[in-house]
Amino acid sequence: MHTLFRAPGPAIADADDRSGHRHRKIVGFLGLFLPLLLYLLYAWRPIDGQPRWRLLGSVSAYYHTGAVTVFVGVLIALSLFLFSYKGYANRNGRRDRMAALIAGTAAAIVALVPTVVPDGVAEPDWYADWMRPAHYASAAVLFLSFIFFSLVLFPQSAVPSEERTPDKRQRNTIYRICGAVMIVSVVWAAIAGSREQPIFWPEVFAIVAFAVSWLTKGRVDELARAAGRRTRRYARHPDQLARDAWGAIRAVGTNGAESRDARAGGPAYAADLRATVRKAAAALRAVPAERAQVRPAPGKWSAREIIGHLIDSASNNHQRFVRAQFRDDLRFDGYAQDDWVRVQDYQNESWPVLLMLWESFNLHLARCMECVPAAVRTRLCVDHNFDVIAWEEVPRAEPATLDYFMHDYVNHLKHHLLQIDVRLATAPARQRV
Repeated sequence: MHTLFRAPGPAIADADDRSGHRHRKIVGFLGLFLPLLLYLLYAWRPIDGQPRWRLLGSVSAYYHTGAVTVFVGVLIALSLFLFSYKGYANRNGRRDRMAALIAGTAAAIVALVPTVVPDGVAEPDWYADWMRPAHYASAAVLFLSFIFFSLVLFPQSAVPSEERTPDKRQRNTIYRICGAVMIVSVVWAAIAGSREQPIFWPEVFAIVAFAVSWLTKGRVDELARAAGRRTRRYARHPDQLARDAWGAIRAVGTNGAESRDARAGGPAYAADLRATVRKAAAALRAVPAERAQVRPAPGKWSAREIIGHLIDSASNNHQRFVRAQFRDDLRFDGYAQDDWVRVQDYQNESWPVLLMLWESFNLHLARCMECVPAAVRTRLCVDHNFDVIAWEEVPRAEPATLDYFMHDYVNHLKHHLLQIDVRLATAPARQRV
C-alpha cells in the first residue's frame, strides 16, 4: 500500500504477543467513542416530546432511544473483539484469555439485555423485571474485567522491574490510574444507583478510563506521534503530499499491486528507492554536463553538487544501516555536508561518473534495506540521535526504529531530486560557473 494511506509508524508488538496492538486499539477506540456517539445520535433522533440534547440517566438508557443501533452495534463489536483476543503466549496467557472471554460475554449481555426504560419513554411489551438486575450485574462484571486487565494484566512484563524502560514504566502508571478511575467510577455508580440518582457520568468516566488503558496497551501514542511527524512533513513539503496522493491513486488503479520486492517481504520504500533512482538517473543522463554545473546563487549547490551530496549521504547511511544490525542503540556520527561537498570538488567531477556512482550505490542500498530482518528493522529503540541526524527529526524522548530511519533516507533523497528539477528548470542554458 502506498505510504499516504498506510498506518504510520505502528509500534511493534512483543514476540509473544498473540493479538497485536491494532486489536487493542480497536477495542479502545470502540469504548472511547461510544458515549459521544450515543449522545450525538440521540440529539439527531430524539424521543418525541423530549429535549434534543437531554442527558439520560445512564449510558445504557440510550438503548431505548434512536441511538439503539450504536449502543448494540458497538457493544456487540466490542464483544466479538474480546472473544477473539488471545493476549500473550506467556505465563499470563491463560488469564488474558479467560478475562477476555468473561468480558466479551458480559458485553454481549449488556447489549442484548437492556436496562430499565427511562422516564418519558414507553416501555415495550417484551420488557421483564429480571432484565434490569441482569443488565447491571453484567455491566459490573464487564468493568471488573477491565479493571483486572488494567491493574493486573497490562502492567506485566517479562523484563524485571528494575530493567524496564522509562516508557514502560510510564505506561504502567497510566494503567494503574485508569484502573483506579474505573474503581472509583463503579463505586460512584453503585452508590448513585442505590439512591435512584443518574449514573451517566460515572459510567462515562469508567468507559473512558477503560478505553485509555487499552489504547495505551495498543501503543496509540506511537501512532499519534508518527501521524504528527507525517503531518509536519507534509506541511513543510506539500509536494510530497501530492506525490504520495498520486502514488496511492495509481496503486488503487492497479488493484493495489505491489512490487516484486514488496511481495517478497522487503519494505516498500526499498522498491520505491530502486525505481526512483533508476528513473532519475535515466533522466539526468540527458542533462548536458555544463547545465548540471549551474549554481542558482552564490553558496547554493548545483545539480552536480546535489548528486555529490547524495553520494555522501548514501556512503554515510550505508554504514549506519549495516552497523545498526550489530548494536542496541541507533546513535551514529554526523558529517559536515557542505565541507564534504567542497573538499571532494563535486562541481568539477565528471557528470557521467557522478551519476553512475550515485545510481549504483543506491541500488545497493535498496538491496541492503531488503536484507535487514523485519524484527531488526522494526525494533523500538529509545537510545538514538535521530533528533540530530534524521532528515525528519524524531525527538530524543520518543522511541524510534531503523525502519523509520531507512524510510527517512528515501524521503531525503526525493527531496533533493526535486531540488535538482527546480535547478534545471530555472537554470539558463549557458552560464559561467
